Amino acid sequence: MFGLILTMGIGNAEVPEVAWEILEREMTQQSIRDTEILNSLFSETCREKHKPSCQWQKKRKKNDIDSWVTEQCLSSSDPWACVGYGWQLSQRSEAPGIPYRLAPDWDEALTVFENVCRVEPRGCVELARLELGSPEVAVQTKAVERLKGACEQGNLEGCYSWATLLADGIAVEVNVPKATELLSTGCSEGHAKSCASQALLSMGTAQDAQGAVAATRLYERGCELGSTEACVGVAQHYEQGIGVEIDFTKSLQFYGLACENYHAEACDKLGLMYSEGRGVETDLETAAMLFTQSCAAENPFACYNMAALQEQRQLIPEALSLLSQSCAFGSGRGCFTYGLWLEQGKGTDINLDTALNAYGKGCDLEYSQSCVNGGILAYRAGRMAQAMSLYQNGCQLGGGIANGACASYAMMMETGEGGLQDLDLARDLYQKACMAGDTNACTRFYRLQGSIDDLIQRCNQGRNQACYDAAQRLETGRMVLQNQTQAFQLVSQSCGDGHNLSCVKQAYYYLQGLGTDIDAAKALALNKRACEAGEAKGCHSMGLMYAEGRGVEQNLSVAVKMLAQSCELKEGASCGAAAYLLRSQEPPDYESSLTYARKGCTIGNLDACAQEAFVYTQSPRVNYPQAAKLFKDNCARNHAKSCFNYAAMLHQGQGVTQNSDEALRVMNHACVLGDEGACAVLAR
Repeated sequence: MFGLILTMGIGNAEVPEVAWEILEREMTQQSIRDTEILNSLFSETCREKHKPSCQWQKKRKKNDIDSWVTEQCLSSSDPWACVGYGWQLSQRSEAPGIPYRLAPDWDEALTVFENVCRVEPRGCVELARLELGSPEVAVQTKAVERLKGACEQGNLEGCYSWATLLADGIAVEVNVPKATELLSTGCSEGHAKSCASQALLSMGTAQDAQGAVAATRLYERGCELGSTEACVGVAQHYEQGIGVEIDFTKSLQFYGLACENYHAEACDKLGLMYSEGRGVETDLETAAMLFTQSCAAENPFACYNMAALQEQRQLIPEALSLLSQSCAFGSGRGCFTYGLWLEQGKGTDINLDTALNAYGKGCDLEYSQSCVNGGILAYRAGRMAQAMSLYQNGCQLGGGIANGACASYAMMMETGEGGLQDLDLARDLYQKACMAGDTNACTRFYRLQGSIDDLIQRCNQGRNQACYDAAQRLETGRMVLQNQTQAFQLVSQSCGDGHNLSCVKQAYYYLQGLGTDIDAAKALALNKRACEAGEAKGCHSMGLMYAEGRGVEQNLSVAVKMLAQSCELKEGASCGAAAYLLRSQEPPDYESSLTYARKGCTIGNLDACAQEAFVYTQSPRVNYPQAAKLFKDNCARNHAKSCFNYAAMLHQGQGVTQNSDEALRVMNHACVLGDEGACAVLAR
């Protein structure tokens, strides 16, 4: 019946831009619903003679908004009202503004928007958004063309939607300059969501603190114009001190504004602030209400956070159910924890098959520890191919070397238990794990590598990596009689043949006087040569020389520059070192320090992860709850110094509830991990 009415034709009346803003605000389409602003907008649309919104203004105080939109669309096929009706059909009340692919009336919404599209560009925009959810490439391509066409007709929402695809390379080639141009134009013309997306894009390309300041201003502009996404951006910047000074009161205000208008992430963030007592008195009941609201809108992190609260209350079955939801909605950590509880029988009977499925999904969601636990469980169950796949995926993720995924993958590639044997790959993986401190991996690596005589023979045959490997063994005396002079000779030979890593090692020998006389000038020249050839470790070593003033005049600016260059080449330790120098200099540059710390942490360097936490322990950026949370998370990944610091915060009650017993347990863990300071504290 409804489809028949629409296909008979919709009146072709132009809808002013301000009318779309009214509709978005009234139906909370990622927009702030403000009565005073709405009244002003209604007056403006009436002056522009948009009759439906004028009628709505008169009736809205008496009639239900959703019912009026439905009635208006069905009775007059008005395109403005029909877009609103299409939203009702394709979205959920818990999360308006976001198309829900499983909505029971999805197909009917497609029909509504398709008919509106014939006479009104905004209908094409809404149709395209639904089409982008299709698995068919042809449908996605058509959707992109619809958005581009709507934009070319002057529709700001179309330009915004097309720009977001161009920025992320979704169903179209990446074109950041074009995306920036479209978003900048939209923002300047008062399109709120364009300001929010322009801010996000500019943060991704920001090179210094001023870039963060500019992004913050864009978020503020977008929030003033009514974008919930922009309000969340502003809140995050005030919470973390990005482009502005940390101000928890303002952060709470902006998160609250967005949460009131159905932004699920904002409700989750607000819940965390209430649960941790940041900028407000700790209030677990309010936090629980906010987490529940966000979880109902399928925010996986809120479900996880609510599970943590329920666990504290000893409501274990309820917590288990929430972990299941967190996993289903897309949290890798939620899947890992859910799998762990199922494996241990916490809150339920032991269920290894379901646990393995949860670990597998967590691994797919790039939570590396989930890959490791899943691999172990699959291996024990005799599912060798599955175990190898999980270990392989975990190894490729950040942290895979540190948590044993690479070593386990190497073992299966060595033995061929997973159906494939590759001794060269196994050797390389063992070496990486060995360098990360895994002594068992070292033993396996040296066995596969062969004897020192084998390495020297391959070195003399022109295989430069063998020269480097032999030097490593001779330098440390691992499974061979230590001979640092011979080690120096071998890397000199391979460096001369153009092996850049050997040049870095030779530079190290010159700096330390191992197998040769100390010569800092030669060390600097070798590191520079390797760095210019693209070897990250050469840039890293140069950076440390300038930072410490070894063989060169100390210059922290040059040191940071070299470490940043190495960081860009994916050397995680360099990211962490750059973060440390930037926060330690006078005056500190916390914005840049956080940028490099987070970049290194993403690569998988745990020292870099710890640097982010350290920033929040120093004035004027003191944020003990945030620091404690970051140290705790990094400690869970077996970073000794993070465990030490988290234990200290537990003991002193900084950022967390004071708990001496837990502090002792964590400090003991830090000592077991090799932190001498922790062992000394325990001895006292």
